Amino acid sequence: MKSPIFKVIQLMVSVIVLSLIFSCSKDTDLLADYIIAENHNEISVTNLVVDDSYVITTNAEIVLDVLYNDSYSNPDKVKIVEVSQPNEGTVVINEDNTLTFIPESKNLDSSHAETPKELDIKYDEPIEEKSEPLIVDEDNSKDTDSPSNDVPMEEIPAETNNPVQHIESEPEQQTESPAEKEKNENFTYTVETEDENGKTTNETGEVEVKFDYGELTAFPEAEGFGKNTIGGRGGVVIHVTNLSDNGPGSLRNALEKIQGKRTIVFDVSGYIVLKSQLKIRTGYGEVTIAGQTAPGEGITLRGHGIEIWDSEVIIRYLRIRVGTEQHNPEELELDAIRIGRVKSGITNNIIVDHCSFSWATDELASINSVTEGASIQNVTYQNCIMAEAIISRYGMLVGAGVSRISVYNNLFAHNAQRNIRNSYSAPEIEFEFINNIIYDYNRATEISFGNTIDIIGNIYKINSSPEDTYAISYGRSPLKPDYNPAKGNIHQSDNRTINTNFAKTNSKFDLYGKSNRVITHSLINPTPSVDLENKLLNDLGANIYESPVDKRILEEYKTSTGSQVSSYTDTELFFGGYPILKSESRPNNYDMDRDGMSDSWEILHSLDPSNPKDGKEDKNGDGFTNLEDFLHSLTIK
Repeated sequence: MKSPIFKVIQLMVSVIVLSLIFSCSKDTDLLADYIIAENHNEISVTNLVVDDSYVITTNAEIVLDVLYNDSYSNPDKVKIVEVSQPNEGTVVINEDNTLTFIPESKNLDSSHAETPKELDIKYDEPIEEKSEPLIVDEDNSKDTDSPSNDVPMEEIPAETNNPVQHIESEPEQQTESPAEKEKNENFTYTVETEDENGKTTNETGEVEVKFDYGELTAFPEAEGFGKNTIGGRGGVVIHVTNLSDNGPGSLRNALEKIQGKRTIVFDVSGYIVLKSQLKIRTGYGEVTIAGQTAPGEGITLRGHGIEIWDSEVIIRYLRIRVGTEQHNPEELELDAIRIGRVKSGITNNIIVDHCSFSWATDELASINSVTEGASIQNVTYQNCIMAEAIISRYGMLVGAGVSRISVYNNLFAHNAQRNIRNSYSAPEIEFEFINNIIYDYNRATEISFGNTIDIIGNIYKINSSPEDTYAISYGRSPLKPDYNPAKGNIHQSDNRTINTNFAKTNSKFDLYGKSNRVITHSLINPTPSVDLENKLLNDLGANIYESPVDKRILEEYKTSTGSQVSSYTDTELFFGGYPILKSESRPNNYDMDRDGMSDSWEILHSLDPSNPKDGKEDKNGDGFTNLEDFLHSLTIK
């Protein structure tokens, strides 16, 4: 018969075990080496190794303190001596008895620049220009998306009836998104312990790492309402092989002559001198322009800009410097980038990231639908430089028919007005202006009566003497002058002004502004404005490439120097003009299977450089294709 004391001991052990099983850390127990004294009056737990379960939401490496919930009789004599490796990823033992878990996708990211010596890959020959073996549109002469100079809006012709065939590609494999796909990694660690008599024993624990990626975004750093843009994901790869304005291998050909899901990569660097605006017309969306793939000093569009009239567009790491050298006096003033909608319906899901816009002759950027029943939704501009507008000297315009627009983490510099300007009044207009830096302005952020707008965590800085102007104002729309200001939902908070003693907001904003954020479904968690400069100034524009223009603009902000153009007749020459930009080409053997990924990167990450289809696959199970993982790796500095 068991003694009452022994029953108490059993009960105590049961309580310990049950409490660990049901702990909030989701740990399970391994109870080892219980020693019960001969008199049954005391228990000594020499080793208690607890299996660990972690949930991580990122592909970044993470340090795991797997011993924090283990118990040892002699904790100073405990050492992790061995780990097993997960199927995908790497585990490293640290000197402080912690473990660093490096997911497979982090391995893909961090080592992209290295070419294994044993591969002996030589890059010494320029790429031969090859026309894309695709059936494309042969006639874009009737531009049905953007308004012309001489045709009234209501008389814009219907879509051309010319037959346009989509890109022939393999049927898409349906890949589960990370939010729907469960992915776990498991490994073990072995602990060596030494008791007071010098005897060593080994115990093994198990670790489970669960990945919870949440929703699949355009790319890992995508934010705002445009963050879920798909772009050309899963489609074909189109190579830009020359710097020509048009023709096979040109950027214009890839955007205006080819339909279907596609990712555009660049085998060349340098200036693309445009004789007219590049246009992503209706039916030509579902495209990713991966500027980060260019060699050398990157790509700069010169002379004209880009217009977007369709949905699902991702643009990253491009410079667009419009200037006046290709300017036709009969043209409308030119934007560096314009998102528009002429026909009824929706232009939806666009994200523009890490681009540099300058020397536009109208706005540097604009978002505006121009037809009743047309709308533009779910757009993000982030981490861009919008600077030095000429002639009109405008920064950014947000017009009619727009909703769910995020303007986030950008620099506006040396623009006289429209930093930004909301020019229309309507109940559906909704956008957020968060964590931007506005520098050297005459008029900064102006919004119209009746809209729903959050203005949060921005910096407004005058470059020299204080300017008699508000940083943020609420007023009448010239297009809807009778609109009631009380119909608006507007909010501003944590906005800072520098080098001016003038009021931050005008009286109308003070009267009608709300105390709390009005866009309750925002996807952005703002950075406090006091921390914004440290966070943002090193992460702006097409910054994986050296640019003397961007470098100068950033330095002028830091030193409170530089200026806007002096008059409406000043050109890009006021700012020094176009810098020299070297033209380089990828060697023929950089990407032999033409899947958009470099052969060295594919070999380094156990992909097949002779398989043109593996770019669409998802080796690490994070929801992004292998091609997207490669594109992301190019952006890590």
